[in-house]
Amino acid sequence: MAEKEPAPVPGTAVPVYLGDSFFNNPSSSFHYLRYRFRPSSVDLEAKGTLTVKPSNTMELDMPTTDETGAHFIANVEPATETECVLIYDGECFLLEMLSSKFKIRHEHSRGGKARLDA
Repeated sequence: MAEKEPAPVPGTAVPVYLGDSFFNNPSSSFHYLRYRFRPSSVDLEAKGTLTVKPSNTMELDMPTTDETGAHFIANVEPATETECVLIYDGECFLLEMLSSKFKIRHEHSRGGKARLDA
């Protein structure tokens, strides 16, 4: 079995398949997460915790290299029909529709909570 490539080889044709999300029977959901600001101390190799609240908000807690931790908050917004993600698995691309998007804000540990307005 040939080893999968981490990225397509330039100049080669790679097949693209529509994922389950296009056929109204998704086995998974896909979400877009965008930081408005991310402290440089966030440990990008450590696992964080994402919690979706009943009020259509979410919280993200990430470990930091200075061990203070970083807390983020966001409103959960539904994605539009045209917002998709393209996933390369080493052999082909899979196109999936996004379920929701989060534009997260860093919540400062001092001075109160960050506001959740757009």
